[in-house]
Amino acid sequence: MMPCWSRINILCSSVTTLSPKASGAPLSIILARNICRRAPSAFDTLRRTPSTSPAPTAKTGSIDGLSRHLRVPVVAFRTSPGHLREDDFPGFQRWEKRNERGRGNALRYGLSSVQGWRGEMEDAHAAAVALPRGLRRWSFFAVYDGHAGSRVAEHCSKHLLEHIAASNPDFQSALNEDHSDGSSSSAESVANAIRAGFLSFDESLRTLSEKHWWVHCGSTAVAVLISPRHLYFINCGDSRAVLSRGGGGGGGGGDEPYFATRDHKPDDPPERERIEQAGGVVIMRRVNGDLAVSRALGDFAYKCAPGRGPAEQPVSPEPDVVVIERREVEDGEFAVLACDGVWDVMSNEELCAFVRHRLEATDDLERVCNDVVDTCLHKGSRDNITVLLVSFSAQRHCVENMHTDLIRVVITALSKAVHLVSDCNDCTIA
Repeated sequence: MMPCWSRINILCSSVTTLSPKASGAPLSIILARNICRRAPSAFDTLRRTPSTSPAPTAKTGSIDGLSRHLRVPVVAFRTSPGHLREDDFPGFQRWEKRNERGRGNALRYGLSSVQGWRGEMEDAHAAAVALPRGLRRWSFFAVYDGHAGSRVAEHCSKHLLEHIAASNPDFQSALNEDHSDGSSSSAESVANAIRAGFLSFDESLRTLSEKHWWVHCGSTAVAVLISPRHLYFINCGDSRAVLSRGGGGGGGGGDEPYFATRDHKPDDPPERERIEQAGGVVIMRRVNGDLAVSRALGDFAYKCAPGRGPAEQPVSPEPDVVVIERREVEDGEFAVLACDGVWDVMSNEELCAFVRHRLEATDDLERVCNDVVDTCLHKGSRDNITVLLVSFSAQRHCVENMHTDLIRVVITALSKAVHLVSDCNDCTIA
C-alpha cells in the first residue's frame, strides 16, 4: 500500500496533466489511467466496480487530443456496460488460468494457477509422475511461491529436483538402502539427503544471485516426493501441503486432514529464537520488519550473519521433511499443494472438505483446481494463486459416472422391452 501523501501527489499531478480538450472523456477514467501510468503498483489497490449504466462515448477528436497531450494511448471505451479492457491498464489484474494435468504410477494430478490482483505472476511449479535415471516409480510435485520477482521460483522449478536426486550422492546411497529393505532408517536417510539437496541448491543459487543481482529475490517451496513405499512431504516457507484420507483425519472430524505441513513464520518461537541469535529482529511479524517468512530459498540479503551455517541464518533454506508410509494411507484420497494465496482465505479443513465434495461430482482434477481458484478469488485473495491436486485413488466412481451408468441401464431395459413387445406382437399375429 502506498503512503497517503504519495497517492495525493500522484492524483494532483494527474489532474494538472489534463487537457481542456479532454472534456469528452469521464474524469475518473482519465485519472485512473494517469495514476496507473505514473505508479503501476498503486493501481493494485483499486477495485473495478461494474456499472449498470451504458459505457460513455467520446468524440474522436477530443480523445486524440488527450492522447497526444499525455503521450500515451487513452482508454478505448466499450459499448457493453461497465467493462474495460485489461490491456488498457498496465498492471491490471489477470484472470487467465494456467492448467496442467497428468497421470502415471497409479497417480493423477491437476493444476490451476492465476496471477490475480498482483502485477506479476511470481509462482512456479514442478510436476513429474516418473523421475529419470532409474527412478521411474518415483514421482515429484512442488509449488514455489516467489517474492520480489519470479526469477528464483522459476529457477527452483527447473533445477531443484536435480539437486535433490540426480546430483546428490547422499540421495543415491540412501536410495540403495530404501530399495534394499524399505526400513524407517533408510527413509530417514532419504529425508536427510533431501535436506542436503536444498542446502546445496541454495548455495548454487547464491552464485547466480551475485551474478544477476537476485539478493533480494527468494521463493518458498512445498513439495511431495512419492516413492513406492513412502511419501516425503517437504516444506520451506509458508506455502502448505495437506494430505486427506478417506473418512478424514486421525481422531478428528471428517474434514480434518490426515497431515498438514507447518508454516515457517518469523513470530513462531523456534523461528524467532534462530533469527535473534543470528542478529536479526522480528518486527510486525516480519524478519527485520520486511520479510514475512523465516525460511526460503534465495533471499541472500538475510543470510549474511558471520560465523553461522546456512541453517542458522535469519532466513534458513533448510526444509522440514516429514516421512509417511504409504501403507498408512492406503485409503488416502488426495494431497493438495498450494501457495499462501489459498491459505490466506481457506483453512485446511475448508479446503479438504471442498475438494472432497467436488471429487464426488467430477473426475476432472483441473476442474476441481479451477473451482478452488475461483473460490479463493471470491473470498478476497489478492495474491497469486497456485493449486496442485494429486489423487492417490484410481478413477473415482463419481456422480457423473453414476449418471452415465444409470442411462446405460435404462437404455438396455428399454431395448429389452421393445424386443419383448415385438415378440408378443409376432405371436399374436401368428
